[in-house]
Amino acid sequence: MRRAVRGVGVLAAVGMLAGCTAAGEAGGPRPTGGSEVVQPAATGPELWGAGAIWVSPEGEQMLCASVPGELEGWGPPQVCTDPLQVSGFDAETIETGDDGSRTTGLGEDGWSWSAHVLSGHLAGEHFTVTAVDTPALKSLAEARNRPPEPVEQPVTRTEEEKQAAYHASMDPAIFGCEAPDTGWSSVEGWWLGAVEEYERSHPGAVVGWNSLWPSPGVEVALVGAAAGSHLEAVRADLAALLPNGVCVVESKVSSSDLTRALAEPAFGPDPYLSRAGQEVDGHPTADPYFWLSTTAVSPELTAALETYPPGFVLVSTWFEPLP
Repeated sequence: MRRAVRGVGVLAAVGMLAGCTAAGEAGGPRPTGGSEVVQPAATGPELWGAGAIWVSPEGEQMLCASVPGELEGWGPPQVCTDPLQVSGFDAETIETGDDGSRTTGLGEDGWSWSAHVLSGHLAGEHFTVTAVDTPALKSLAEARNRPPEPVEQPVTRTEEEKQAAYHASMDPAIFGCEAPDTGWSSVEGWWLGAVEEYERSHPGAVVGWNSLWPSPGVEVALVGAAAGSHLEAVRADLAALLPNGVCVVESKVSSSDLTRALAEPAFGPDPYLSRAGQEVDGHPTADPYFWLSTTAVSPELTAALETYPPGFVLVSTWFEPLP
């Protein structure tokens, strides 16, 4: 089993640690005589990403996901239970940048670490380094970590105007659901249980859901009927369960999409499924989605993604192909 690498300091942000993958038993090379490793042939596309090189007192090297080194004040990952073996990295040739940005530290048991932006080739659980901290790689990291340009927001002067703008973005009319003559009734606190019970008794009819707040204190259920299902029948059934409190739309995801994705080998052993849709263009959706974390996108995963609706599967990677 691969060795856990531990360090001291502030725990790096969980979202930045997605590259620590669960791969079971150790694969790839092991140190020989404390310093040499048998290097696999470089295969596949050249990749790049940010990582922390951990070095043992005996010279063994491991690569863990890490926040970029130039983010001063962040410590190393305290625990990385599934690091990559690494070769082609010569710590003696790596110098601190002119801006002093390189992050280094000393962990437990004499392990030292340093954070870098690297490129190289991935073969199983082994990463062969081809370049470290070059200007081009640093530019890629800066571009990836640059905050998005702020979206111009409508000017509001009062809290009442802000509340009105929020509730307008949650209006069921946006989804084609007109308010009943008596107005919307709040189903806050109990609508989800009713929808889940309906899903169990009508397999394949409903795939996702969300909340709408058309006015203060009024929560309306937004429910995604499976693409290709009997939409009007689902609307009638749920209107009876949640009188004046539900808006049913057709999801872009079918029941077969959802069933197939739950058993998709390319998604790995533990993909995360959310039934509550994402926000798109400032509005909630009722489309479910999967979230995957992987070291790098494989050809098998790329081919699988093409068979599902766009946006249905979100992929977070540690490494990505060089442009």
